[in-house]
Amino acid sequence: EPCARAVHRPEDDAADARALYEKLEQVVVPCFYRTPERFQRVMRSTIAINASFFNTERMLAQYIHSAYGLALAPRRVRAHAGPD
Repeated sequence: EPCARAVHRPEDDAADARALYEKLEQVVVPCFYRTPERFQRVMRSTIAINASFFNTERMLAQYIHSAYGLALAPRRVRAHAGPD
């Protein structure tokens, strides 16, 4: 079935939480305190890679699609600055 959704199970939440806290404790926090320059490089790189996806235009299109079931073609939204 092509449109089947994954089934959410509460035990998955607990496993995800454990994995997140383990990653924070074992990787992120030590990097933050021991090698702050490396931590900053990783954060800058992460922002550069993900910033184009996490933006207001995508969020609004996703909301409209989810809330109203409308299929929106991706397009640039620009503020009208006056007569063209």
